[in-house]
Amino acid sequence: MKTNPLSAHLRTAGEQAALVGAFGRWLNSLEAPVQILVRARPVDLGNLIDTVERRAESSPHPALADAASQHVAFLEELNSSRELLARQVLIVLRDNHAARRGRRSVRREASAAVALRRAAETERSLAALGVTTRVLDASAAHQVLTECLDPGGWHPAGQALPDAFITGEEAA
Repeated sequence: MKTNPLSAHLRTAGEQAALVGAFGRWLNSLEAPVQILVRARPVDLGNLIDTVERRAESSPHPALADAASQHVAFLEELNSSRELLARQVLIVLRDNHAARRGRRSVRREASAAVALRRAAETERSLAALGVTTRVLDASAAHQVLTECLDPGGWHPAGQALPDAFITGEEAA
């Protein structure tokens, strides 16, 4: 999720009240359990520094190369002097009636449709807070949840989902 970079503490009292009111309206609109996971993880700017340095070398103008070098120096100082954190907010929605009777595939599709509708409603509600959301597909959700359960572990992309049929052939 991306949020407005202006901290709530720097907003006026009226703006803060509007934000709290919009968040309260979203919470009160929830019809099923929701999990909100907020996590912070360290960020290393090493790859970004390397990229800027490489591009500075092929810069078409000396002034651009100089500006890139100064930016590299700033990034190196920032990377070494502070503990940089990337924050991520994950909102997990589900269908509260997932245990309905009926065929499993029909039940699963109906639950997925309800969860997608709730995700769209959440997206609209949180937009009032200045929060940009993105609904994750199954693969991205699996990756994010795996990283949350084992922070810092190795999580290669392309792992099979629990209900996926596994063959000996690589997918193209």
